[in-house]
Amino acid sequence: MVKLITVVALVLVAMLLLPAAALAQPEVSWFYGDVVVDGEKAPDGTVVSAWIEGNKTAETTTTDGEYVLAVGEPGKTYPGATVTFMVDGSDTGVTRTWVAGEPFETDLTVGEAPIGPGAEIEVDVRWTAGNSTLEDSVLTLYLGEKPADGAAGAAGAAGTAGTAGEPGEDAPGGIALPLVALIIAIIAVGVAVMSMRRKV
Repeated sequence: MVKLITVVALVLVAMLLLPAAALAQPEVSWFYGDVVVDGEKAPDGTVVSAWIEGNKTAETTTTDGEYVLAVGEPGKTYPGATVTFMVDGSDTGVTRTWVAGEPFETDLTVGEAPIGPGAEIEVDVRWTAGNSTLEDSVLTLYLGEKPADGAAGAAGAAGTAGTAGEPGEDAPGGIALPLVALIIAIIAVGVAVMSMRRKV
């Protein structure tokens, strides 16, 4: 009889503790996605952490460039709080809102991709020459050839011909032809005169 009472008592205690254990489970907000470091898929073991109001609330590591993170703590909820993310201690600049039980796809990127041929770089410039000043402008630099913007359009129609220029000296009707004819005529007259003198 004592054993039976002891078993029943244990079952009753267990039944009372189960709801308490369920209540002790933290409410969490789920985040998952790809992690890119310096332009490449993050290596396995890269640390991803979530922060709320400057406090780290969760941490995990990547596998095959991906992560899954449950953000929450026992006895605490963060409805509407802003969650920030860090990868290996570097701020990703990504923020999300904490919502209990909701999964959010959140890709994270840190570092800079290596610069190679065809890369496009934008820099802010301020240029002054004489009285000309160029301020707060963005200059785009290309390494190698500039990427094509698309296929070239068809060539436009040819323009109309311009008006004819003035005739040159060697052109028909110019001054050169009459001058040559005059010289020939003078020579012919001279030859004729010399012939007449010989006859006399």
